[in-house]
Order: sequence, then structure tokens, then C-alpha cells
Amino acid sequence: MHGNWGDKTMKARIIAAAKCGVFAVGVSVTPGVFADVGGGVSSAQFNYEAGSVWVEAAPFDQGRHQLSECASAWTCTIDGMPFFGTDGDLPSSELKALDVVLGDKRVALDVSGMFNPWIDQPAKQQFSLTQYAGGMWELRGQFSDGAAAYKGQWLITNTGAVRTLLGPSELVCDVCLRGRIEPDDRNLLGGAAGDG
Repeated sequence: MHGNWGDKTMKARIIAAAKCGVFAVGVSVTPGVFADVGGGVSSAQFNYEAGSVWVEAAPFDQGRHQLSECASAWTCTIDGMPFFGTDGDLPSSELKALDVVLGDKRVALDVSGMFNPWIDQPAKQQFSLTQYAGGMWELRGQFSDGAAAYKGQWLITNTGAVRTLLGPSELVCDVCLRGRIEPDDRNLLGGAAGDG
């Protein structure tokens, strides 16, 4: 949940924490990380040179989603789409919101298919927000609850954003580390293995 209610709630929490010098009961002692009393919803805001990242997760509510199985006891899709964050079992949490704040503009990012984003709470080092070019920024995120790690990437402007990458860490790291197309990959793309 975000928008006016979320903005007001986040501001109220920050102001209350600053006035008291400590965080209220039920709220994490990690600066910038907040959890509702009862531990149901966790959210955080992290500040970077380029702007801020605001993230929120909540427990996975199976009744609010359509699940399909590919094999016995193996969940294949959630709401008809592939998903990330588990090894086929049901998620325990889901990413509800991921927003980037650039000056006075707040841009909501696509978080569909993103589950079990962290173990106990989000961490600033999970994210990297940098100026990409001109009026564009790039957010990269790493997500995992200890298994089935995945990465996401978004290009952002003051008026919107597009998710440019979402996938398992092994695949994403393989593509990034190789940094070039291998001969076997050229065959898949229609080129000959001997092409330079």
C-alpha cells in the first residue's frame, strides 16, 4: 500500500522516531527500516546520492492469488505468471511496493512476480540507485530470503519506469559476467560458430 496514506504514514513514523530519539515498540532498530507492530508488514526507505528507494513487503496471502502447479506440490505460476523467490514452494512474503523518490517525484516500480525479497528486513546494500543518462536513473536490486535468489533492474524517469530485467541470480550473473556472446550463443542467434 502506498500513495497518500503510505507517504503520510512513513513521514509520521520518521518524525515520531526522530522526536523520541528511538524507534517505537514493534519497529526495527535499524535506521530507515520500519515494521508494523506484529511484524506483518515491513518497509524501509534508503537514501542514495541520486534519490531514495522505498520498499514494502507483506506476508503472502494465498487466498488473494491464483496458484497453478506444474507437478505434485510444485507451484509453477502465481496469478498465471512465472514468479521469483522460491524453489517451487509457496512464498512466505511478497514484495508489495518498490518506489523511487527523485526530488519531489515518487515513481512506483513494477514488482509483479517478486516474492520472498529478504530474510528479516531489507538492507540498503540490496539496492543500487544511479543516474543512468540525462533525466534517467537505474535501480538494481538483489532479492533473497536465503534461497532462490533473483535480481531486478529498472530504468526510471520522473514520470514512469520500466523493469528491464528480472531473473534468477545465476542466469543474470552469467549474462553480466560473460559480457560478450560466446560462440555457442551465436549459434542460437543464427550466426555461425566461427563468426568473429
